[in-house]
Amino acid sequence: MCLAPLPVHAMLHHVHGTFLLVGGVSDGFCLADTWVSETGVDWTQVEGVISQDFFRAIPLIAHSPSVVDKDGCVWILGGQCNDDSGTLWKTCDIGRSWMHMPRSRAIPFGQEVPPSFPSTFRDHALAILGGWQLVIADVSPDSSEAIWRFVAPDAERVQRVGGGRADDPSRAAPLGFGLRRSPKLLATSTAGLFLVGGHLCTPGERLCSAVFNDVWFSPDGGAHWHCKTKSYAAGWDMIQLLNWHGVGIHFRAELTQDDSIYMLGGQIPGTEEASAFVYQSYLGLEDVYLTDREPFMILPGSIEMGEPPALPTDVFRLFFGEQVRPEPGRRARFVELPGNYTYENETERGEGMDDWDVRAATISTTGKELVLRPLMPLLQGRRYQVEIDAHVVQDRAGNHFGYLRGPGLQVHILEDREAPRLMSMMPGSGSTGVEPWAVLTLTFSEAVESGQGSLQVMPKIAYGAMLELPVSQAVLVREKVIFKLPPGQRYTPDMEYMVSLPTGLLRDRLGNEVAATSAGSFTTLSGVVTTSDYTGAGMPRIPTADEAVEGFPDLLATWPFQGATDVPPRANIEVFLYFAAPVEWTLVGQVRLRNETDVMTTIPTSEYVPGRPGPLDVLPQHRAVKVRLPTPGGFPMLRLGQSYTLILDSGSLQDIGMGNMSEAIRVEFKCLEMLQGTASPRAVAADVAQGETQVPGSRHIFSVWYSEAG
Repeated sequence: MCLAPLPVHAMLHHVHGTFLLVGGVSDGFCLADTWVSETGVDWTQVEGVISQDFFRAIPLIAHSPSVVDKDGCVWILGGQCNDDSGTLWKTCDIGRSWMHMPRSRAIPFGQEVPPSFPSTFRDHALAILGGWQLVIADVSPDSSEAIWRFVAPDAERVQRVGGGRADDPSRAAPLGFGLRRSPKLLATSTAGLFLVGGHLCTPGERLCSAVFNDVWFSPDGGAHWHCKTKSYAAGWDMIQLLNWHGVGIHFRAELTQDDSIYMLGGQIPGTEEASAFVYQSYLGLEDVYLTDREPFMILPGSIEMGEPPALPTDVFRLFFGEQVRPEPGRRARFVELPGNYTYENETERGEGMDDWDVRAATISTTGKELVLRPLMPLLQGRRYQVEIDAHVVQDRAGNHFGYLRGPGLQVHILEDREAPRLMSMMPGSGSTGVEPWAVLTLTFSEAVESGQGSLQVMPKIAYGAMLELPVSQAVLVREKVIFKLPPGQRYTPDMEYMVSLPTGLLRDRLGNEVAATSAGSFTTLSGVVTTSDYTGAGMPRIPTADEAVEGFPDLLATWPFQGATDVPPRANIEVFLYFAAPVEWTLVGQVRLRNETDVMTTIPTSEYVPGRPGPLDVLPQHRAVKVRLPTPGGFPMLRLGQSYTLILDSGSLQDIGMGNMSEAIRVEFKCLEMLQGTASPRAVAADVAQGETQVPGSRHIFSVWYSEAG
């Protein structure tokens, strides 16, 4: 063990229970060494620090803004010793190796077309929002004069969310705090940002007093800012002010878990003397003025911010710089702006409606937000001005806001009169070999919501299992709707199914209903499991008989059904024949089982003896007869995937009492092929979209749905 050197402007962080000290300047030389300590007393130098890029040396760190993310990775950008000041570096192994990040690409924020991401940074500040989202305050003179916010943890894409140079035609709203060098940027527990202090000293100036002691706050990741205090010393008494030397350059700021700000050290303004003081933020004295004269943002649908249109049924939020409260019972107004309605909306107004649409809204509050709930849905395709009368809203200390309206409180409403269209079904229409337990996934042209009714999944042949899948039990993920089979139910094997949607099964967020349509068809696998039991019990429901007719009774049904394709090739398969009246075997007929080419076995009806077990039986209580297929040598006669015909020759049956003889009867069926599905389950939907960028950093549970039930 040894003591670490005492460089200046080094990087110091506490990561995974270890202090990490890197770089700095000593005697005018930039250092490249790395030290670690578990206690802060004894330090060990880390040998063999490497760059993960063979063509780049590790960064030299001195006065380099740096932050730590939720995974313990340390990010740095720029600095006095770093010749490549536009490259992001990070280390995720407590300084043992460094990785340089590819150059970031600027993408639009709202409707803004941004300039290129800066290639150099100096006197900037960094923060991490939500544990992963990197934010850069590049607000020094001759900089981009902007707030940059990355949209993904890989730092490949970035947005300019605030500011911009005066000569940039696409600049956003000017930053209220102006230009300054080396401010501190701090992220709060509620994803807000504090910008603290800074200076306008020229490089190398030794006795500088051009320092800032103000604090600014942004609740929306850097897009909008308002002043929290103009001086750290606001509210101090005269004795305290006389003993206060101020906070100069090179100070350090930290934010604790309760969002308290601590100011540490720095250089006393106008001197070369270092400060030994630590300052802590507190709630403040009696509030006698409003932090801001009006709210600085309305969501959703803000026209000024370039937000997407809001829904007619949305709830709106006005964001203030401090906690506010409304007068009980008072309401806000949404006043339609002129000249913004489409042809369809014009007809909606009707004759004699010369006044613009005005809709009242209730007012409630949550902290620094006013929540506006229109009493009636707003009209599609319109723009509205939000208005709140003077003295309706006040801050926590009772200071009243004036009449609230203006361009910052204008919203536009989405117009959508087109119903969602069915785009595809999974499994695809016409698919074969579909597992009998498959999940049906429908994809629409837009996000949908649950309506009423059930998805109809009907077999082409009537004997197959018929399914009605209620939309109330489906899973809806944006534009996808996932229908699972109820527990214990499956599609009939080797059966073609038709899928159809009734009107109103689904609708979009504006209430446009999906029209009745066919989703297509699919054919199930001739697999291992059947939906029927062809041994012993017969049909689940005995068919009812119509009025008796002359001659031999009508054949009502067979079990297996005529044309069944899901008969398992096993022993003890029994065939049931149901009639309109009781029948019995004669002594002159015969029953034959034929495969696709030959007669396999023949059973004379004379072998039937009442009360004696045998291949033929009579079930008078069910108006039925039964044929048990032989099992020569104890093995089943049926084979995988083959078709069979059970033939009752003419005269094999007669009705009881009348002596009417039967004509020839044929029952056709096919055995399962006992195929095993070979297709792997596929992901059909997830609650995070491909390429989605606005995922909260605190989220750690995601859902994925697959093409087969688990």
